[in-house]
This record gives sequence, structure tokens and C-alpha cells, in this order.
Amino acid sequence: MYITVHNDEKLKRLLNEIFTDAFMAEYTNFQTFAHFKYSSAVICNWEAEKMVYDEKLLNLFVKESTSFENFDEMVKKATDVKFRTAKGEK
Repeated sequence: MYITVHNDEKLKRLLNEIFTDAFMAEYTNFQTFAHFKYSSAVICNWEAEKMVYDEKLLNLFVKESTSFENFDEMVKKATDVKFRTAKGEK
């Protein structure tokens, strides 16, 4: 199934905010989110105004190169880590 996401500046900033270098180094095979995007560019154009990607392919990439089963799980964990840490929680 193909997914279409309106990739405005707000979403780009949010993804860059939650996928910190520390998060990427701990939970993925990449040192930065930029490296992750570069390696998955065949699957998804992260800079397009409207991202269209094959959900199954992106999820397989995530499963092979991160600690997560799929991209949604990765986003949820990154959000939890970022905002829990921002609130001073561990």
C-alpha cells in the first residue's frame, strides 16, 4: 500500500527534532537522521512536498536497520523519548 503524506516545513522540523543524533545512534544503524534519510531515499523522497512511499518497503527498511518493527513504532518511540526527556522524566 502506498502512503501519501503532506510534507510541509512543520513536519520536516518535527521529524528532525524527534530523531536526534542520540536517538539514531542508540536505536538505529545510523549516526544521524540525515544518514537514515539518505539510505532510504530509494524508498522515500524525504524532501518532496508530498511524500509518496510504499509502506511495506519502508517498514522492511526500518526493521532491517533499526530496533523497530516499522516506521510508526520508530516515530512513537522517538516522540516518547524526546518529550519525556524534555519534561525531565527518564
